[in-house]
Amino acid sequence: MNPPATIAVPARLTQVDLLRRGALLLAILISGGNLLIPRVPVLVAMVALALLAIASTRTAAVRARFLLIYALLGVALLAILFRAGLSELSATTVRYANFAGGVVLLHMYLRAGQAHFIRDLVSILQPLAAIAIVTVVLATLIEPAFQPKEVQETIYYHLFYILNFHRTLEDAVGLQRPNGPFFEPGVFQSYLNIFLYLALYVLKSTPKAVLAGVAVLATQSTIGFAIAVGLVGLHVWRQLGYGSINRRAAIVGFAGLLAISLSGYIVENVRSKFIGDMAGSSMARQFDLLTGLNVIAANPWVGIGFDPDRYRALSGPLAFDDTLLDDRITEDRGNTNGIIALVYSVGIPLSLPFLWGLFRQRMLPDRLLVGGVLFLSFLTESVMLTPFYLIFIFSGLLLAPRAAKRPHASNNPDRI
Repeated sequence: MNPPATIAVPARLTQVDLLRRGALLLAILISGGNLLIPRVPVLVAMVALALLAIASTRTAAVRARFLLIYALLGVALLAILFRAGLSELSATTVRYANFAGGVVLLHMYLRAGQAHFIRDLVSILQPLAAIAIVTVVLATLIEPAFQPKEVQETIYYHLFYILNFHRTLEDAVGLQRPNGPFFEPGVFQSYLNIFLYLALYVLKSTPKAVLAGVAVLATQSTIGFAIAVGLVGLHVWRQLGYGSINRRAAIVGFAGLLAISLSGYIVENVRSKFIGDMAGSSMARQFDLLTGLNVIAANPWVGIGFDPDRYRALSGPLAFDDTLLDDRITEDRGNTNGIIALVYSVGIPLSLPFLWGLFRQRMLPDRLLVGGVLFLSFLTESVMLTPFYLIFIFSGLLLAPRAAKRPHASNNPDRI
């Protein structure tokens, strides 16, 4: 896919721009957002803004391009009804409301184009990166100014509800990990790494890349570090493909200094997550992976549906036994692995189109790279089937526009 024709900031924002950005912001807030955020009202507001943006855009979206998406969702619904009837109606309704939100958002950006999606995304993610860094700085300098707020047995510390963090270990030392508007730093890093990708590969902006990179480091997320290192490493490798010998030598030297300066911080983070004070994090991920695989093995074809209570009931007898985690952590536990959650929800056959769509996404250039970034993030966070991330998955399931109806589509680099 070619890069968008232009991503220059317009002279002024139009009403449609504001509607789109409002809808996208709300989609982000409910796709891994803080538990204080009321999901249903925000979802309704998001859909309303997106529909207003669609109605204000003259470019017509070809509805036939969504046929594969509708077919997949229809078959998944039939499989759930066949297996459970109406006994899981509430959980299924909630999930399909999220699916509907993803479809409406995709309609909105199919009309607006890829360049508008990138501009809108940057306008939201850049302030979030700054919030991550400022949170760490202020939590270090004036931590008592942050007020505690308990939400579903988790105590968040906030400054005007904009700068947020929470502790996983009360006696943990070191820098606090910023949550941003999300329920934990692991979700935050996903958005920050998307911003890092945009800064390096699309915007080609060193200042924005530095901002994004420092923000990812601030989250202290091991998977976030791995993704960021991969993005930067691939970018450096591509830069070595052209230019003078001196330019290439300078790039290698800078990359080497960067790697040396950050290696201690990253190695210590990995060590603490696997054999240090925070080793429970890696053990919990292992438990979720292996328990989820056991549930999949017991329900491989049509899955168990989207009801989290059903997963908890089934996962008890199938739980991974060889774990050092306390019973209070493993009992009545959900699953944090988004890929595993997808597969045990809809079964192996129906999960494949979702994954196929993820790696064929059309929202951003470098389809496989962006798909890989999201896939790795989903391994530690169960946010895959929320509206923001569904835009990417559903865009990969769009049917190609017919040449007769869209004669100039193939020459438009801004199309999705």
